[in-house]
Amino acid sequence: MAHASLQKLYTSGLRKRVGAYGYVVDEKYAVLNDEAESAIESFTGADHPTYDIDLSGGGSIAPRVKWVSARPNYTPGRTLLGVHYETPRKPGVALISLDFSLKARAVKKDLDDKILDGVDTDLANGAYAKVRLSQGEAAIYRCEGLLKLETAYSSALNVNSVMTNYCGKVNDATLTTLGLAEGTLLMLGPQYQTTWEEWGLWHANFLFAIDLDGWNNRTKRQHYVELPVLQYPLKWSGTSWVADTDADPVVRLKEVDGKLTPDDEEAGKWDFSTTSEESTRLFGTADFSALDAMIQGVTSA
Repeated sequence: MAHASLQKLYTSGLRKRVGAYGYVVDEKYAVLNDEAESAIESFTGADHPTYDIDLSGGGSIAPRVKWVSARPNYTPGRTLLGVHYETPRKPGVALISLDFSLKARAVKKDLDDKILDGVDTDLANGAYAKVRLSQGEAAIYRCEGLLKLETAYSSALNVNSVMTNYCGKVNDATLTTLGLAEGTLLMLGPQYQTTWEEWGLWHANFLFAIDLDGWNNRTKRQHYVELPVLQYPLKWSGTSWVADTDADPVVRLKEVDGKLTPDDEEAGKWDFSTTSEESTRLFGTADFSALDAMIQGVTSA
């Protein structure tokens, strides 16, 4: 900086960003009041002269001046300048951050396959048992993750395409860099800046939720089949009760294996104990491999 009166007062400790994406630096300078304006102009858009490392794939990530603040006459005749440097985002390179938390999921059975609340049909002689919780809730707690991926593009994104083809969908294949299996990463939506262009780049932040069990495994169903049978009301024949075939029959339900089950909601429940669970498909799939490839490490420092 070609200003004879410019004096550096302070440099912040370097803050290495997640994934060694770059640096954030803050510095303070003092300069004569009549040289402050030209000093600000000389800082604007300049790369920091000292700090630079390379990412795999090449390219400088030296921090660049993002803004300059000025406080005239902080001491008589001198202006205090605050200079804030940040490494610009790099197209094709992503900065990621992860948060994890425990979330409750409603369930009908515990991890030992015990009914928590409802009717237990897994008893001998076709018996039913009513089960209720005496304490707590019918839920298990699983770890879920929230992933934020920050990157930039040299030209504007097609927001409609992102929302239509990616938002609300899960990864269609294993994501190698993130180490996530197929169907475990759900895009919640993009945060996209179109109203302001920074250093010739358009910023985009993508937000994802992680479920290691798979998003399409969260909801399952059981398919239970019963065959209808006709039952006639009984009449007294004089010696015993017999079916009254002259009366209108009543349709009842009968299990495939022959065991009768009441069709009244309070009298009994359909027996799902012998049927297997089936996964459902509530989320479509999308190719997130391009975003996964943006996550890079440091090869030199």
